[in-house]
Amino acid sequence: MKYNKKPIIQYIQKPLFLLMLLALFFGKIYAQQPQRLTLGGAIQLALSENIDLKRSENAMKSGKVSVKQAKANFLPNLNVSASVSRQYSKNIDLQSDETSGQVNNSFSAGASSGVNLFNGFSDVASLKQSRFNLETDELDFERSRQTTLFETISVFLQAVLDSELIAIQNENLDAQRKQLALIQEFYNAGNRSLADVLQQKAAISQSELQALNTVRNYEISKYQLMLVLGQSPATAMEIVSPDIERLLPKLGENAGTAIFQPDNRPDLLAQRRQIDASSQGIRIAKAGYFPTLSLSFSTNSNYRTLSNIGDFSDQFFDLNPSFSIGLQLSVPLFDRFRTRYSVQLAKIQLSNQQLALKNLELDAQLQVRQARLNYQTALKQRDVARAQLASATEALKAVEERYNVGSSTFVELSQVRAQMLSAQNDRITADYNLLLSFMSLQFSTGDIDAAISIFDN
Repeated sequence: MKYNKKPIIQYIQKPLFLLMLLALFFGKIYAQQPQRLTLGGAIQLALSENIDLKRSENAMKSGKVSVKQAKANFLPNLNVSASVSRQYSKNIDLQSDETSGQVNNSFSAGASSGVNLFNGFSDVASLKQSRFNLETDELDFERSRQTTLFETISVFLQAVLDSELIAIQNENLDAQRKQLALIQEFYNAGNRSLADVLQQKAAISQSELQALNTVRNYEISKYQLMLVLGQSPATAMEIVSPDIERLLPKLGENAGTAIFQPDNRPDLLAQRRQIDASSQGIRIAKAGYFPTLSLSFSTNSNYRTLSNIGDFSDQFFDLNPSFSIGLQLSVPLFDRFRTRYSVQLAKIQLSNQQLALKNLELDAQLQVRQARLNYQTALKQRDVARAQLASATEALKAVEERYNVGSSTFVELSQVRAQMLSAQNDRITADYNLLLSFMSLQFSTGDIDAAISIFDN
């Protein structure tokens, strides 16, 4: 019998293959580990990745470029030109019938410059307008930043609330299953009817459906949060819940007495700057009534090879250079009423901006008033929800004891348990609604940055 000796590689193939599988498996598990996301981390991520905020930042950068462009209008322009040509010519001597050719190479160069001396102060007004527009863009960016902060906090807290509701639903589902086991024991002992068992199973199915809906709401909230953060919805994130019991006492007793202060709202300040910019637009339009005065300067020289008056240096630098300087005055006499109509349109634009400011101020006052009322209502709802939860807890405990001794029906137990679940949901919802209404109030007054400090340790 022959002994077939196997190569050494065959003995290490399987262990090596297993090691590769293990590496891929654990690597995949590690890659799928969700990133823990706190509220502070969400705020930082939103401020750097939020799409709307980036667009507002680009608008501000564009405004800075416009200011530089308006400043450049005060500078003179400068143009340089040059040309090279070669000319062939043929001459015929009629007497000798001989032909001769000539080649003439020529080179010319010149420079010109011009500067505006007066154009009805249009350049001055344009510069002021661009600066006002830049201030508008900067204030709009600040309001966009505040909006991003508010949206991030709102969506984050909504996701946390949904996760808390999931925990309540799961706790209720566990209690329902324990209750089913107890009812099953009573039924086996002949102390309960089959209807109680079936009704409890139906209640469990209903609770499972509610739990699924709660999970769906949580996933939707996470997707919305990822959108605000400028991240892909597929990004794996584990949302870290803040300590709501630690945060609520920080809201302060006077939070519900916030008043409307226009100077705290960047969007109102931005609209005022927009009015200033529109006023400069009228000055720009009126510049068409004034004459314009400009200064121009030009110089040029040339060189030709057929010239007999000197070489390149003599011709180009000494003999052929020419210079000119001039003033150009243009007085408008009739422009088909173009300037008049431009002024009228600019005044209408100013009026629209003033109306927009008035509307924005009224809307801001309404926002503050509604937010203040919502916060005051949320305070009362929180107290009511806590009292209802305490009552529902005692009621459920009493009905369960009565049901276990046979002095209460399953219908009563189901009703009290449903009230208990509703009270739990209302209580946790009231806590987060109070925090959200506080942030909404601070956002409406323009003090969102100060409000964020309550989340600091």
